[in-house]
Amino acid sequence: MFEAIVEGRLKSNIHEYSIQDGCIFRGNRVFIPPSLRKEILSELHDGHLGVQKMKNLARSYVYWENIDADIAQLTKQCPACIRFAKAPNKIVHHWLPPEDSWQRIHVDHAGPFHGKYFLLIVDAYSKWIEVFIVPNLTTTSNLPYFREAFGRFGHPYVLVSDNHGCFASQEFAAFLAEMGSSMSSHPLSILHRTDRWRGTSKLSKQDLGRHFLGSFLGGPPGSSPHTNRSQTVQDVCDGPYPTERKRSPRRAKIGTGRTPR
Repeated sequence: MFEAIVEGRLKSNIHEYSIQDGCIFRGNRVFIPPSLRKEILSELHDGHLGVQKMKNLARSYVYWENIDADIAQLTKQCPACIRFAKAPNKIVHHWLPPEDSWQRIHVDHAGPFHGKYFLLIVDAYSKWIEVFIVPNLTTTSNLPYFREAFGRFGHPYVLVSDNHGCFASQEFAAFLAEMGSSMSSHPLSILHRTDRWRGTSKLSKQDLGRHFLGSFLGGPPGSSPHTNRSQTVQDVCDGPYPTERKRSPRRAKIGTGRTPR
């Protein structure tokens, strides 16, 4: 390559190449010979940035023919890059906004976290969050917490779940019928759909639960969530929310200005 450029024998793009201090450049990018390409790929791959960021980084500094294909091949063989690769776009189901609080709630479980499971309930209108520590994921163990929430805020018209675990049981269906509430199933749990934690969407459901619960139940070192007072639900709910209506978060609390069913 070096001799071809010096002698003018390069068949194509000869004007794009130059030699400076014994190094071949294509534009402002260093041309990398075959003997050094594996090492350069390793440097680009450090940090598992993903195929697109690796290509962008390479385009700023280095060049060889088919470098993009070599980068793509490397990331396809890397377990870490595969794990953190952006998932293909999926069809998103958009819920119509409810007209009032506690008309539609979304429920899910998180855990285990410090050996405990957590029942999460989110009001679709106000984004109010209820979290209960539950001993296990059975219907019998979870129903008292639903009764507690319904007793304070009323019976929702619609309860949305992923239709797994206790939410798929006949006992839970009978409970909803008794409350006058209907069930709607959706494959994505509230841990996936709540915009507040969109920045952690690449984490698994279990990791995302840890992320949320660690924030919600944060305490001094050595403390545990079931012996530690929450930072308060209000602390979680009072942050800015992208779909919030034009009013203060405190006024958006469930139960404000309405009579529970």
